[in-house]
Amino acid sequence: SMIYASIALSVDILWGYLGVLTFGQSAFFAAGAYVTALIFTYQGFSAELAFAALVIGIAVAVAMAGLVAFLAFWHGATDLYASVITLVLPIVVTQLLFSGGTFTGSSSGLTGFETVPLSIEAWFWVVGAWLVILTSAAWLYTRSDAGQLLVAIRENEQRCQYLGLNTSRIKAVVFLICAGIGAIAGWLYANYTMVVAPEIAGFVFGT
Repeated sequence: SMIYASIALSVDILWGYLGVLTFGQSAFFAAGAYVTALIFTYQGFSAELAFAALVIGIAVAVAMAGLVAFLAFWHGATDLYASVITLVLPIVVTQLLFSGGTFTGSSSGLTGFETVPLSIEAWFWVVGAWLVILTSAAWLYTRSDAGQLLVAIRENEQRCQYLGLNTSRIKAVVFLICAGIGAIAGWLYANYTMVVAPEIAGFVFGT
């Protein structure tokens, strides 16, 4: 629940504060989860590989987000256009996972790989600490001057542009950061559950 809450918090920032309705967070979540599962399945588990999986998962998610941002936040694009682009992303990622065959586990996903050896109670505290830190950071950001720009863009983007703000770049940066948050949540999910399946990248979860 706390892992899912971190995804919900990233959607809250994008939709609730910035005004961009996104359906793509599930794809970034899956990027972090699947990179972790693939590395642990085919390379084994170690502390170094766990850290590498986290870094690579974030990089993959941010790369996907960069492509989406390039398509969705060009100057003059409407928020509806961005929503449509993010709506397509989970569908594309899900199809890629299905077409991966035995490498990605196709419809069955990957399971049984070795992960960080923590008890359920330990994971509760680890994920709880992550959620508290993330929520505190989001709370401070949304109440800062920089965070108020998100509300300004949501309420009247055209006026913000008249004042000299590069609203497209601000949207893209926030979108990339939220993609990274999604990848971290996916890494935690894969380590905790030891199961990943295409459903976590899908349209239903994204919605």
